[in-house]
Amino acid sequence: MDDTDDAASDARSGSGSPAPSLYSFNASVDEQFILRQIYGRTLNTQNDTYFLPADNEEHRRLDLQHQIYTISLGALYAAPGLVQWALRLRPNRTPTILDVGTGSGSWAIDMAKEFPHCEVVGLDLVPPRVESELPCNCRMFFAAYNAMKTKGGSIDSPSMSPTWLRGVDTLTDVGWDKTFIPIGPWIYGNEQERVLAEMLRKNCLAYISGMGPLLLRHVLLKDICQKVLRKCNAKPPESYKS
Repeated sequence: MDDTDDAASDARSGSGSPAPSLYSFNASVDEQFILRQIYGRTLNTQNDTYFLPADNEEHRRLDLQHQIYTISLGALYAAPGLVQWALRLRPNRTPTILDVGTGSGSWAIDMAKEFPHCEVVGLDLVPPRVESELPCNCRMFFAAYNAMKTKGGSIDSPSMSPTWLRGVDTLTDVGWDKTFIPIGPWIYGNEQERVLAEMLRKNCLAYISGMGPLLLRHVLLKDICQKVLRKCNAKPPESYKS
């Protein structure tokens, strides 16, 4: 999140208000260039580093993941005081929110609704399939190829992101937050914890299912991969619940 001055905002939008909604994707024209079918799932064509699906099924999983985070935090973001101060309404500046790896676009859209005076941009390898009209201060782009091509992938990125961001001189007050959520049909201390655990289990199973193309391409034979996926989706023993 950062601030942009009025001149920069005016140049993009043509007025002093946030830039108009722009969804830079035409399914009938663009899908053949940015999407491909691999082992029954739809993936992006722009980068082989990210090999998870980019279809409606994956976007539904990301919507569920967004709900889990929102319920866990009790808001759309951690450190609410700091975020609300950074995005406060000011007469001469338009605060800007950049959602890198926007996925289904749920977080960007919800942030645009909560902060209508801010400009929100969602960025990813593939645009989200947004069925409803975007808020007027929200735009979606698919242009992350060069960034991923340069940096590549890293299994440590979740824990290393704050360190990498602190290395960017123009960013200040970089921080991160850890939230632990139990998973599976265990006995829980309260109803919210139980609901979150079941949601997270569903999310993890969908994530494992989405890894099918990656496993088939690099590691496993088809019958072994299907066996692994069946075991992951098997109903847990009743003993887990007692």
